[in-house]
Amino acid sequence: EGSAGLRGAVPAAPSEGLVMKWPWKREAVQTGNRDASFPRTIPYLTEDAIRTSALETAAGIWANALASAAGPLPSHVLAFIGRELILRGQAILYLDTSMGRLRFVPVWYADVDGSSPFPETWTYRLNVTSPDASEYVRVSGAGVVHLLWACDPVQPWKGIPPWRTETASTLGSMEGRLHRESATPFGYLLPALDSTMNEDDVRETANTLNLGSLNGRLASVQGSIDSSGGEMVTGQGNPQQRFTPTRLGFDPPQPLIQLRKDVERSVLSCCQIPPSLTTDADGTSQRESYRRFVVASVEPLLKRLSDELVLKLDLTPAQAAFDVHSLHGHDIAGRAKAFQVLVAGGKSAEEASRLAGLMVPD
Repeated sequence: EGSAGLRGAVPAAPSEGLVMKWPWKREAVQTGNRDASFPRTIPYLTEDAIRTSALETAAGIWANALASAAGPLPSHVLAFIGRELILRGQAILYLDTSMGRLRFVPVWYADVDGSSPFPETWTYRLNVTSPDASEYVRVSGAGVVHLLWACDPVQPWKGIPPWRTETASTLGSMEGRLHRESATPFGYLLPALDSTMNEDDVRETANTLNLGSLNGRLASVQGSIDSSGGEMVTGQGNPQQRFTPTRLGFDPPQPLIQLRKDVERSVLSCCQIPPSLTTDADGTSQRESYRRFVVASVEPLLKRLSDELVLKLDLTPAQAAFDVHSLHGHDIAGRAKAFQVLVAGGKSAEEASRLAGLMVPD
């Protein structure tokens, strides 16, 4: 038995214009209320990496890139798939026809059973939610679209997210520590000398000061700040510090800030996103990075999704294909130059447009 956990989501709207035969029978689908043996809480991952800005950035880029493709799935379903592949390593959609039309319902949790190596023969126990209820649906593998980012041959039913690395774990640990440190009290302390106080009185005054209530304000403390050790001292102290407030609060060292940037770029690379897409690189570098992202990452994944739709929806390869022509708008200058070279080389305008990728499919 295996399990595949996905985040909760609002059920998707139906897809339009799809005609197909169904590889399973409706009477074989079992539904019911969630029983005691089924998980009652969403199995959120405990790693901090999934809550970092790098992963959210990657999820947003992939969601928007897939949603821009035209094909047999609605754009919001493609966006859901893009986010889930990054955050969970897989996306599961329940194919529902209970209302006379095809609906792609996002699934947030699934138990998978089966003794065959062929996914279409597996049995999925899906948990689907609504604002007022939660129920399970048991269907065969032919009744779901299950796309994986990557998988281990030992557990081919479970997706592996791209951030499942020590690098991403390091980023999550750093972000968590920085977040907790940034929540510490902050403000300014102004040393004030009192010749009648001894060293014990200074320590007692410092201990009774409520640092948590500073909230950016200036507080006066008795004594002086020793520049060598940062301790409160009595006596005259350093005259230059008598009227110089000392900052208290979040102050990460510069090497840590640079290390965080380097680790974040590595995590984005694990998600197959060129780091220059999220930095202030020049336009030429960003256009080339985006071209490589579309050609080397987005298009191969959409081809794998098309293969899944051919298997599960009984579509032909042509019906299941996705058109990513809109994603190539960034390369219009390069394509126009290629068109000119082809025409100058003797190609017809129509053939040159096709070879240069300037033709928009009907």
